Amino acid sequence: MNPDLKKTQPYPFERLATLKATVSPPTHLAAIALSIGEPKHAPPPFVLEVLKNSVAGYSAYPTTAGSDELRDTCARWLERRFGLGDHAVRRANVLPVSGTREALFAFAQAAIDRSATSSRGAPLVAMPNPFYQIYEGAALLAGAEPYFIETPASKGFLPDLDAVPADEGALERGAAPDARSPAPTDATLKPTALGGEWAEIVGALTRQGAVTALVRELALQSELIERCSVGGRSVWRLRVERESLRTTALRDKLQAVLPPTAGGPIDLELVPGQAQDSPALREAAARAQAQQQAEQTIGSDPVVRDLMAQFKTARIVPGSIKPVSRNPSP
Repeated sequence: MNPDLKKTQPYPFERLATLKATVSPPTHLAAIALSIGEPKHAPPPFVLEVLKNSVAGYSAYPTTAGSDELRDTCARWLERRFGLGDHAVRRANVLPVSGTREALFAFAQAAIDRSATSSRGAPLVAMPNPFYQIYEGAALLAGAEPYFIETPASKGFLPDLDAVPADEGALERGAAPDARSPAPTDATLKPTALGGEWAEIVGALTRQGAVTALVRELALQSELIERCSVGGRSVWRLRVERESLRTTALRDKLQAVLPPTAGGPIDLELVPGQAQDSPALREAAARAQAQQQAEQTIGSDPVVRDLMAQFKTARIVPGSIKPVSRNPSP
């Protein structure tokens, strides 16, 4: 059996049915079903008419790609729905399927390279929050971790991609968007002793697999600003900017895996504010330094300089230089 099955969550409709089992709704009110999404209205007459006129084609399997007309129609809808611009979606980008859940699961298994796991953790799969549960299940069973992108009203309830910086670590995997450890783009690292200790603790927890998904994001995005004793308890205060990470549930899960101190278990307090020395900021700074060193190395290489001198129009393509990982995956 796939050991990652243990990471998946019960299907929400099963959980909802369990919750409703002991509830008796008022008998004089009609129920409004907001659960599985079954169609409750009569289909448009023109749809039934098209289906009736297409009965002759039911005896033959359709092609996997579907008709050109269908794929073109899907492409135009995507452009309108997501504001992508005219003809931004090509026909080749569209694959009709009989069930989105099955298709999404199969795509994740084919596209995610679980061997890409490195010292920074497993590959991440970016998905909107709220999300269709198959996104999470497919990512987990492919050996990846879900990374949730908020969908605020200010963005038209679309994923807030601006919250994920386009730095070298944000899209380093080719299989799926890797929004690993995003740090606020306007934040500047200001190293502190407590920040260094917190980064070491979080690094150890990440390597052990003790923190995943949003708990891991909370650890990476937070800054340890104070340690004190309150009523005989060891209290650590973490500064966390993102409100979606400052939840009791995430705090409790992170608190539960922290190594105990000489004073006993650690109680975490989350306070709002922009982190100035978080593990994510340290990672971003390290990546930026490695990128700068790589570009300087290539730029000063005698062979490269000779080639650029020989070919006057030659140039180094921006973004084509990648630093060599100091901790390559085995």
